[in-house]
Amino acid sequence: MILLGAIIALVVFVIIFISPITKYVVEKYDEEYTGRQIRLATVIHKFDLQILEQYLKDISSFGTFSANFDADIKAMGNLNEAEHVTTSGFLAINDFHIGKNRDNDYASFDKLAVAINEISPQHRKFLFDSVLLTCPYLKYERYDYLDNLQLL
Repeated sequence: MILLGAIIALVVFVIIFISPITKYVVEKYDEEYTGRQIRLATVIHKFDLQILEQYLKDISSFGTFSANFDADIKAMGNLNEAEHVTTSGFLAINDFHIGKNRDNDYASFDKLAVAINEISPQHRKFLFDSVLLTCPYLKYERYDYLDNLQLL
């Protein structure tokens, strides 16, 4: 019985006194932990964008979609504020196809690549090295009252 009373008293003590102490420490040292600079390097290779097809079917009446995504991005800065993040790297969409079915494309390309030297909204720097579109294809069909782009 005495042991149970001691455990209850200890729990009450922790709830009453530790919470304000923790709150004080977090408020005092908050800038030190949340305001620090963070570096992030991300590499994505052949990420399948097939998952976007379900959202495109909601927008369009029919069609198929397929593509792959590659990225090599480096970001640095305070992630609490988007303006203080500096980004550089490479983004690419490969084997993009959208059309009536898998064999009949309305639009396609082999690769859309963007090379970024530096994006820094805080310093108003938006330096792109290159934008590359390889083997684009667009099919336009005219019907009596519509065209294939309006049907999508």
